[in-house]
Amino acid sequence: MFFPTCILIILCISLTDALTLSPQNQYSITLNYTYALVSHDIGVKVRVNLLDIDPSYKDQPWSYFFTYPTAYQLTPDFVKTDWSYGIYNQNMFAFIPPQSNSDDTLEFFIRNLTAIPNLNDFQDIAIPQTSIIIPSRTLSSTIVGFPLAENIDYQVVNDPSIITPSDYNLKNDTNIPIEMGNPANSNDIDGALSQYNDRKHIPGNPNFDATMNPYGIDLVGPLVGLWVYSIISVIGISSYLYGSYFRLKLKGRYYQMLQSN
Repeated sequence: MFFPTCILIILCISLTDALTLSPQNQYSITLNYTYALVSHDIGVKVRVNLLDIDPSYKDQPWSYFFTYPTAYQLTPDFVKTDWSYGIYNQNMFAFIPPQSNSDDTLEFFIRNLTAIPNLNDFQDIAIPQTSIIIPSRTLSSTIVGFPLAENIDYQVVNDPSIITPSDYNLKNDTNIPIEMGNPANSNDIDGALSQYNDRKHIPGNPNFDATMNPYGIDLVGPLVGLWVYSIISVIGISSYLYGSYFRLKLKGRYYQMLQSN
């Protein structure tokens, strides 16, 4: 029994070492993003469980930021009590956890205000295109978030078991004792989004891939300036060469004229 047990322990250690987080995940956060369709009227229920976080960052302020496909007109609904949230352009939603319980499980509904032609298309509105951690509870233009990588930092699961019987009555029953979260200030996060868009992660692009340049992401300026400089340089060199050739040609004709006289 001792020998197989040792092998099992070694295998477990090897599997643990093989698990790596994305390099931009500063807080070493891992999540479970679970969703399920309740109905077309009520929408999709979402549950976000915080599985792990670097202990040194556990008490630091942070917020979730999810972006969803822009083909639909979406809105969050019935956000869990004590969670604050903000609705922004292009189907971007921010969720700020309770200050006294930052690792609390987030629950909310995503409701589509436009028609979904196919029942299976609900996955398009349920799964975020981008999941971002904002290292602050006060989202301002000076704060730059970092993206999480799906299947590395978080898993997306379709699990109808998260739906409770009371969820089916949310739209029709106005007496259900569910408190709504508090909307955040949209003016603050607009600047933060522009900052994030300037720092977005594009794998393989040295301007937007931190793994290719760990000491800083912005490496070069806009390529337009390079093209303008190159064109001016080519015109200048061409003009110089043409002028030199023309002067040599005139000088040759001058010497020929002297010799003929």
